[in-house]
Amino acid sequence: MDMPCLDNTCLSSVNTLTPSDIDGFLKDYAIHKASEKALENKKKLETEKAIREGTHAKKLMEYQRQHAHTKTMRECCTKPIALKNKKASDTPIVLNVSEYGYSYTGLAMCRNPYCIACARWRAKERGERIHNGMTGANNLGYGVYFVTLTVPRQTEIATARDEIRRRWKLLQNTFQEYRAQGNNIYFAKALDCTFLPQKYNRYHLHLHCIIVLSENLDENTVKDWIVSEWVGYNVQGINAQDVGQDVRKVGNDEKVAKYVAKMGGLALELVSQSTKQAKKGNAMTLAQVMDRGYTAIYTEYLSSMYKVKTLEFSKNWKDLEEENTEESEQVKQDAIVIPLRWWVAVKPFMFEFGEKLKYLLIDRLDTLNPFEIHDYMEDFWKQSPDRDLIEIFLYTDF
Repeated sequence: MDMPCLDNTCLSSVNTLTPSDIDGFLKDYAIHKASEKALENKKKLETEKAIREGTHAKKLMEYQRQHAHTKTMRECCTKPIALKNKKASDTPIVLNVSEYGYSYTGLAMCRNPYCIACARWRAKERGERIHNGMTGANNLGYGVYFVTLTVPRQTEIATARDEIRRRWKLLQNTFQEYRAQGNNIYFAKALDCTFLPQKYNRYHLHLHCIIVLSENLDENTVKDWIVSEWVGYNVQGINAQDVGQDVRKVGNDEKVAKYVAKMGGLALELVSQSTKQAKKGNAMTLAQVMDRGYTAIYTEYLSSMYKVKTLEFSKNWKDLEEENTEESEQVKQDAIVIPLRWWVAVKPFMFEFGEKLKYLLIDRLDTLNPFEIHDYMEDFWKQSPDRDLIEIFLYTDF
């Protein structure tokens, strides 16, 4: 059989690459590689950030275990309920993750709002309630206001605490008068504090509030009303000034999350993605007090604020939550079950592990299929518990 003759008829000017074509291909390839490199660097930086924040939380927790004023705070999240209580032997350990943070369940917890671990558990619950209430208020066309109310710095935290309580009680009387006029008013009230290292005037206690009015008033009108009332409650020796009080209207087009982040008080301060820094002079947040080893301030504050509520809602706040429709912005959240046999290995890395899973399940949902993450974790748990394996997982850039 004769073989076909090979010639150059298949090569035509149409198929010939010109120098301009080659130059274009090289430019496209360079852009593609640069994009790949940028994504790789971004994932690396995000992974490093998760590890860094988890490591910082671990440092704060170690400080708490050494200096907290109660045994339950010192031992918080060290023992699985399944091992501690035979009647609850089937209680799983679950890492719950949401855009407000992460928390563990299935462990013996102290439930203290100033606990590094429990703050995460509270942050999710609190964040969702505030988020849903504000969204419901916006759906109704109500006026929503972010309000900051302060009292002068005090040497004794008990004095500051009692003064905040006294003024808020008087403000409630004003709210009742407003309701008597046929209007509705709702609130979520969070307690916050900054500290000075010296003894004199050490504590600056203040409130962050979301106040919702059934009237849609401009913020200056609301500020004149609430601030004048608050300052009008001055007594001899404790004189609040207009400066320091603030009212900002929250519009429908604004992300409620940034106000939620301010509303968790000290609890959310301890779990924020980037450590909150006090803004004025040498004032410190509670996390900074712990970081810098001001143990006397830390223990005095915890003991004086024992069982004091750090966040309260008005009784009718639930009415706003019910107005939050399915079309409203949904809170991104997920959970990973940790087998009991893995807990001993995970325990030393519980905060780094939480940050990494938050990064994967929340921050990377747009690029990773959550079902793939769960499948990966299932395969991960099937392996023998291994500290080195966890470190590999933590430093892997997905």
